[in-house]
Amino acid sequence: MRKQHPMTVFRRMLLLSAMLPSLLVASGGGSPYSSLGLGDLRYLGGTAAAGMANTGIALLRPRSINALNPAGWARIERTRLDVGFLYEGYRTSDPNGRVFQSWGNFNGVLFAIPISESQGLAVAGGFLPFSTMNYNIESPTSLFGSTAKVRYFGDGGTSVGTIGFSYDLLKSLHFGARFNYVFGTAGQNTIIEFSDNHELAGGSIRKTTGAYGADFTFGAIFDDIPSIIPIEALKNASLGVVLTTPTTLNLSYESYYSYAQLKDTTAGVSASMDMPLAFGVGVSLPLGTRSFVAADYYMQPWSKSSPLLPSSPFSDLSRVSIGVERIASVDPTASYSERTELRGGAFYSTLYETVKGSTTHELGVSGGVGLPISTGTLLRLSAEYALRSSANGDLPKDSVFRIGLMLSASEKWFDRPEER
Repeated sequence: MRKQHPMTVFRRMLLLSAMLPSLLVASGGGSPYSSLGLGDLRYLGGTAAAGMANTGIALLRPRSINALNPAGWARIERTRLDVGFLYEGYRTSDPNGRVFQSWGNFNGVLFAIPISESQGLAVAGGFLPFSTMNYNIESPTSLFGSTAKVRYFGDGGTSVGTIGFSYDLLKSLHFGARFNYVFGTAGQNTIIEFSDNHELAGGSIRKTTGAYGADFTFGAIFDDIPSIIPIEALKNASLGVVLTTPTTLNLSYESYYSYAQLKDTTAGVSASMDMPLAFGVGVSLPLGTRSFVAADYYMQPWSKSSPLLPSSPFSDLSRVSIGVERIASVDPTASYSERTELRGGAFYSTLYETVKGSTTHELGVSGGVGLPISTGTLLRLSAEYALRSSANGDLPKDSVFRIGLMLSASEKWFDRPEER
């Protein structure tokens, strides 16, 4: 088999990533909680962080693009492209029974270009999912004395386009900033079908919510803790903080009705929604020469924002996670197992959706590997299992299975010619 040049692999990934935002592989359905607000808010740390419960606010990664903290780009050594795909399976249960639904979708594309390694100067950007609305519920009912089936399902969501930079303010103090633009449309659909009366025609209602707005994310990572706390064990430890500014999302609503031969569309209605400040802090501690443990805390006070539905007010979002990683050897003569990345993690989060005044929570564990394909190219696999339920325990419960498939390719740009 002829070995492909790394440049060829990189260019093919670049072409593929340009196509990915328009691809939707499956549309089976997901959590009923995604019908609330803007849908399920996505929390993504990057292709490497996925296997360690998306922990990484304090991490400087040379072989992965940090999606949580732009200061984490300061140690990227090669031009890098990360592309992700996510499969999700939901087993939802309540006193009436249980159902399993699944879907798969594009999970982001990020690029990073190091300009000056000595100054920590890098430019990075891309597209990431921000929220998804993918519930799918069927319910039998009786209308006009006939049996009918009502189906409720959601589709679409919002994405975020981002561009930013990192820079070393000091040798051990790394700063990063990025601009974020949120955009997209989520749809909520209702379809009524009569199965035993052909004289009654069914119908459908589709309501769409378009959203757009912009904010900024600022981050910093400090990796010389022994200069403040003289403890040798903290030599390679780091602290990180990240803050995203509050903003206002502009919303537009439209409704489409279809009954028998009648079709109608309502005029668009404009509104707005406050998106609160978000803040996170993280720490990373070495466990040896090639291993570390990291922990993050992230919060966003959504309770201060007006809800889209008065019956479902928002709750403060918070997330605590911990992860461990064995760093792969970069020695090309090392065994394949030594050049393989290994990760694990766990998290607990309070989500921003509420139902009947009850908050929702999610508890999960994850694991992952990074498999070297060629020089500078990795195939990263992650698996996550989580339980989602309401605080009072009397609402539907979700068992969530997530499998991530991510490609990370790189090559060396801006090489300076050797002095003669």
